[in-house]
Amino acid sequence: MTSDAPTQKFETLQLHAGQTPDPTTNSRAVPIYATTSYVFNDSDHGARLFGLKEFGNIYSRIMNPTVDVLEKRIAALEGGAAAIGAASGQAAQFMVVAALAHTGDNIISTSNLYGGTYNQFKVAFPRLGITTKFVKGDKPEEFERLIDDRTKAIYIESIGNPRYNVPDFDAIVAVAHKAGVPVVVDNTFGAGGYFCRPIDHGADIVVHSTTKWIGGHGTTIGGMVVDSGKFDWGKNAKRFPQMNDPSEGYHGLKFWDTFGSIAFAMRVRVEILRDLGMAMNPFAAHEFILGVETLSLRCERHAENSLKLAKWLEGSEHVAWVSYPGLESHQSHQLAKKYLPRGFGGVLSFGVKGGKAAGSQVVDGFKLISNLANVGDSKTLAIHPWSTTHEQLSDEEKQDSGVTDDLIRISVGNEHIDDIIADFEQSFKASEAAKPEAGKEGQEKNGELKGAVKEVKAFQPQFQDELQIFSCPSSTLTSDMAHVERGREISIPPPRGQPYSITLPGSKKEGRTPVYRHHKFKDGLLRSLDPNVATAHDMFEGTANRYPKNRCLGWRPYIAETKSWGKYEWMDYATVQRRRANLGVGLVSINKDAGVKESKYGIGIWCQNRPEWQISVSLYDTLGPSTTEYIVNHASLPCVITSLPHIPTLLKLKPRLPTLKVIISVDPLDNGDREGYSKYALLNSLASEMGVKIYSFEQVEAIGASLGTPLYHPPGPNDMLTINYTSGTTGPPKGVTILHFNAVAAGSCGFATLPQTPKDVLISYLPLAHIYERMNEACALWAGGAIGFFHGDILGLVDDLQQLKPTFFPSVPRLYNRFGGAIRAATVQQPGLKGSLSRYIISTKQAAMTPPESPSATNKHAFYDRIWGRKVASAMGLQNAKSMVSGSAPLDPSLHGMLRAVMGNTFVQGYGLTETFAQGLCQSEGDLSVGNCGGVSPTMELCLMDVPDMEYYATDQPQPRGELLMRGNNLFAGYYRNEEETNKAMLPDGWFRTGDVATVDYLGRFQIIDRVKNVLKLAQGEYISPERLENVYLSHLNYLALAFVHGDSLQTFLVGIFAVQPDMFAPMASKILGKQIASTDAAAIKAACDEPKVIKAIQDDLDKVGRKNKFAGYERVRRFRLMVDPFTIDNELLTPTLKLKRPTTAKMYRSVLDQLYAEALAEEEEQHRAMPKAKL
Repeated sequence: MTSDAPTQKFETLQLHAGQTPDPTTNSRAVPIYATTSYVFNDSDHGARLFGLKEFGNIYSRIMNPTVDVLEKRIAALEGGAAAIGAASGQAAQFMVVAALAHTGDNIISTSNLYGGTYNQFKVAFPRLGITTKFVKGDKPEEFERLIDDRTKAIYIESIGNPRYNVPDFDAIVAVAHKAGVPVVVDNTFGAGGYFCRPIDHGADIVVHSTTKWIGGHGTTIGGMVVDSGKFDWGKNAKRFPQMNDPSEGYHGLKFWDTFGSIAFAMRVRVEILRDLGMAMNPFAAHEFILGVETLSLRCERHAENSLKLAKWLEGSEHVAWVSYPGLESHQSHQLAKKYLPRGFGGVLSFGVKGGKAAGSQVVDGFKLISNLANVGDSKTLAIHPWSTTHEQLSDEEKQDSGVTDDLIRISVGNEHIDDIIADFEQSFKASEAAKPEAGKEGQEKNGELKGAVKEVKAFQPQFQDELQIFSCPSSTLTSDMAHVERGREISIPPPRGQPYSITLPGSKKEGRTPVYRHHKFKDGLLRSLDPNVATAHDMFEGTANRYPKNRCLGWRPYIAETKSWGKYEWMDYATVQRRRANLGVGLVSINKDAGVKESKYGIGIWCQNRPEWQISVSLYDTLGPSTTEYIVNHASLPCVITSLPHIPTLLKLKPRLPTLKVIISVDPLDNGDREGYSKYALLNSLASEMGVKIYSFEQVEAIGASLGTPLYHPPGPNDMLTINYTSGTTGPPKGVTILHFNAVAAGSCGFATLPQTPKDVLISYLPLAHIYERMNEACALWAGGAIGFFHGDILGLVDDLQQLKPTFFPSVPRLYNRFGGAIRAATVQQPGLKGSLSRYIISTKQAAMTPPESPSATNKHAFYDRIWGRKVASAMGLQNAKSMVSGSAPLDPSLHGMLRAVMGNTFVQGYGLTETFAQGLCQSEGDLSVGNCGGVSPTMELCLMDVPDMEYYATDQPQPRGELLMRGNNLFAGYYRNEEETNKAMLPDGWFRTGDVATVDYLGRFQIIDRVKNVLKLAQGEYISPERLENVYLSHLNYLALAFVHGDSLQTFLVGIFAVQPDMFAPMASKILGKQIASTDAAAIKAACDEPKVIKAIQDDLDKVGRKNKFAGYERVRRFRLMVDPFTIDNELLTPTLKLKRPTTAKMYRSVLDQLYAEALAEEEEQHRAMPKAKL
């Protein structure tokens, strides 16, 4: 045989390594040594063999000459020092872990694992006292944070199965070796070293299922362990005593001292293999030797065919997505080019349009391709992992490992690629023909709907960053399951026709209605669903301790190579709990270093929604520079956590921010820049001149971690949790002081209205400056659910929804208006059968909801929801949304009814304020009425008070009307440092004046009908509520984005300024003007806003809306201007929660408003002159 020198190529080693012709028979082929035992030369020879003083054969359970050839050959191909054959791949990995870890030890692995491996690590090893810490993904820093003194290995796959992620070996090895931990790589998909050689990149141990590419023909089961011979067991003797201490089984022999570079391989062979007997038999070894001889030739074809098939599938109209590291679109493509130099592997996955059912039809329709559980065969194989290889995993574990219900895995064989593709084509064609016509129609409709709903991405509510404050060291929310069960009990609505809110006998006072309470809480208000939970700290700690491995906070990483956003990545509750603790300790430390002496102080956060919001203990966000300055000074903030773009603004404001000492960036400040030239260095050089120190988020966490385990000083129920600043529509924002028991009460309200579970998923995109979103996330965290953050661009929200598929979706009328417009355009407004079918389904379902008090009323339909409704919801990513909520402004009743019919889920409207932690009123599950906000929350009590100036009275018939008053356990403690405003808002008997006018029906359901504070009085003495008019106009005219209705006290009519919605305005204006206007052409849209034909058409629409809604003549807008972006957060006319600052807007556009009045009066005068003169 030729030499096994490293200079030989792979193709040569696969034929010759480990074997010389048999000296007795001169056989060129490797013989099969079918023997159990071997003859000793003499007794001393046998003793030396058993005492490991001499190498040789004893018993085929431990060593066999045929198996020995295969072991040496695989070791040579992988670049290792020695190898040990095993009965299977599962046996190989079991032997490795058993050799490294004992009871009480742990290994760290990734969730991106083959299902059998995951089960072995999750179920089998814990029974032996060995635990596995799972990292979601394969980021080196995530492995690093989990390493402790009992960690014995990091275990990864060279090509993840079935996500096909390629880990960064160099970085992971560096992390592991820094801690003295070996890296174990399952290189099965690396095909015996042909595609990937992990040992070349520092891996210490490699395992294989030789069943796959090494065997290559689906005939034989086997496995292999390869020892690199490079790990220094002596240097890490404390972590691995079994490699260095005297062995009890071999008279005190020390493996590291005796065997050096092959110490690990020897211990696996003579202890683990000897005792467990997971041996490879010589017949299997011979089969694998034959397979190895053609390994490079087969793998070359596997890779070539796989790449061609992946590209073909990527262009197929039948395929929704393709995953293969050889595609440029794959998230691991760049790493694959680095670590897979000979090809990108022989397996890929894809999803068929139509989901699981369509996928099953495709798999069943293959004729050439076999449906079975294997990979690496010379023949092409297909399987549905969700129901087979990963079936034992929970749905969440499947998702974490990259397995979706529509995923089909293909092990691409060595057939001619044309024949493989032909089999796909005939199966796709057969599965398409098998669909019933109704289903086909639904598929076509869904495709068109997806295109139409993409228009929603043009929705631009300008959710931007703001600034908020907290004054308590640890808070988010959660507890144990008691609150979930109790909430579910309370959420059960009363029998149909019975009241949702009841009045308390003897509670009526002059000028007020009786007091209303929740129908189940007549005798007292709910404070907490769990008597053991009294603070926000209790809530979060309870959940984190109960569900440490549950997904907690998720985000979509930006992939620079593809300039796109990847799939969601997640932190579990344990990670958030740890990072939050580290951050809290770090904050205390850096603020102390900065000279902050107070024991309690505020910390601000100024950035968009992102996971750091929740990790940052409990902070807030509010506005642009002027309001930022106001809040920082008002709350005397020494520290602000912010995103990188805001740091220069804060430094510019520093001369007017005397208390500011520390700025923390949530974005990285040092990305390997040259020393002294990093953002960190440059910003700190500027900041230091102003007495400010700048840190990155990671630095503060690291400081906290270095100071050891935090000693909590848990808050009490009456301690301050947060200062949540109001929008500031009429003046400076007011700091709403919320206590811990307020948060617990608000969370209890959430569960008592729409119960959530640990399996629920929430999308975070509404600004966390708004108490509405903070309450939503508080409930999700208390439930142990997952919160996925949108990627920061509201235009891409639908894409985020389609990736996340939330189960709970709270939103605002503006977005529901956009969804409604897109749905109508793609369904009921379609011509022909599509439109007819959609109109019929919606009308049928709406009829089934009427009357809503009927015991048979329902918005669900077993057939229509399946063939139509789910497809509509899927186009928006809301197919899993079991609950939807509308808040912050009134939702148009007709839209509410239509969306209820379309979605077929629980879709309610609620009401709350910053001062009540967003709780107060909410419709009950099963209440199908529209136009109201439901009954009273169980933690609150309400009544109505006369508003004589507006002629609203508690005695009005048929329903009482008046200003809504609220009192209860989630009511705020007052406005921070503003006793005057607090006294204005609170009545002596503890009632809070909301400023909203409401009415209540006979079932105790409240409807907001007006606003006390925003009332205009016209010259003729009539009162106008501009917000009500604006909401009506916006809910009916989807080409308007924002509205400002103005009434001068010296005039008898109204004028307005409207902001257009480009994506909807452009096609309307194009039709009116007879020319094409693109929604992206800002100049053309601006010009169209001034076109007389367009203005007249919109005036006609405004008049129609007014007549339809029975506006009085003086309530109709007589003259208006159209603009593209008249009100924004940047020009400080909108609050961060998109509320219009009326006085500021009127002041800024005073000249425009005056001109509108002048034009209207001139037109009126002209009309008067044109009238015939009366004869005397």
